[in-house]
Amino acid sequence: MSRLLDHLWYRPREGFAAKALLWPLWLLSRLFAWIVRRRLRQWERPGRACRVEARVVSVGNLVVGGAGKTPVTIHLARRLLAQGERPFVLSRGWGREHPSRIVVASDGRQILSNAREAGDEPLLIARACPGVPVIVGRDRAAAAQAAISEFGAKLFLLDDGLQHLRLARDLDVVVLDAGNPFGNGHFMPRGPLREPKQSLGRAGLVFLSKVEQATPDEVEALEAEIRQFTQAPIVRAAYRVADVLDDEGRSLGVRALAGKKVLLMAGIAQPASFRHTLGGLGAMIAGERLFADHHPFLPMEVEEVKLQARRQGVDAIALTEKDAVRLPDSAAKGPFAVVRIELDVRAGEEGLTAALEGDHSAAAATRR
Repeated sequence: MSRLLDHLWYRPREGFAAKALLWPLWLLSRLFAWIVRRRLRQWERPGRACRVEARVVSVGNLVVGGAGKTPVTIHLARRLLAQGERPFVLSRGWGREHPSRIVVASDGRQILSNAREAGDEPLLIARACPGVPVIVGRDRAAAAQAAISEFGAKLFLLDDGLQHLRLARDLDVVVLDAGNPFGNGHFMPRGPLREPKQSLGRAGLVFLSKVEQATPDEVEALEAEIRQFTQAPIVRAAYRVADVLDDEGRSLGVRALAGKKVLLMAGIAQPASFRHTLGGLGAMIAGERLFADHHPFLPMEVEEVKLQARRQGVDAIALTEKDAVRLPDSAAKGPFAVVRIELDVRAGEEGLTAALEGDHSAAAATRR
């Protein structure tokens, strides 16, 4: 299913026959677009959103998964922590067992949950950001109130929050994949769009992620398109491989996969991005096992992947950190090579600093 959506949404090369078969999806996407626009108009009314006694910075995107929201959230959390702030991350926790519960994935001192209870992204954020509490709840307004009551929270980072309009925010950070920001340009389910491009007008800061996977001309063209909807500061950021880890979490070094034959295992929204990363490390991809985004790996599935790896004679099973946190304990040992990604800001530092500090005059100056 993941491979099918990747081709359908991000590689639009259909002939007449394919377009005819996709006609029902196009009709559904038109209905979805109407519902989205109606919902946005309703939430524009004053007083609809819940405002909490804390500053709220939302990080989100316009498409379904894969833009790089979580790496941006981690980068911002670390940045704010280094500045002496105490940010709390609020996340929905996609793929967890009991989505209606409020779960404390981390209190900032220790991790208190697992991927099954909290979801993969909250657990990944908690591991990557020691000192940052991570609260998980479908109703982010209720989760924020709980964090204020229990921990005295004063600053929230709302992970994947652009569409969560129930909670008022002081800053909307919109993340776009620099090489493929809008997929085929269609709304779900015909395409990956969750909101129209016009929603960029709500952004107080725009992050262009994975600029290393786009050409300079593509980045310039995207920035020009963004300027049709907002004058918010634009940050250019690239993915940087910080380390490669073994099944015990020990460092193998960033060159560990150079010249190695690997089996790619992924349950993420855009596996093409991970292919690009592995290629940059010099790895040779001998095969792939793709699963749906947030897929809860079963022990039997992981053992099947290990069996395939042995049959193909690969040196390692390569996977992202987000996938690694979902490996069941009973199957977590093996020839895994976990690729740790971090965000590297290439341009837009001044606008980023001004936006986070709430200095709108300074942020505006960076737009000229």
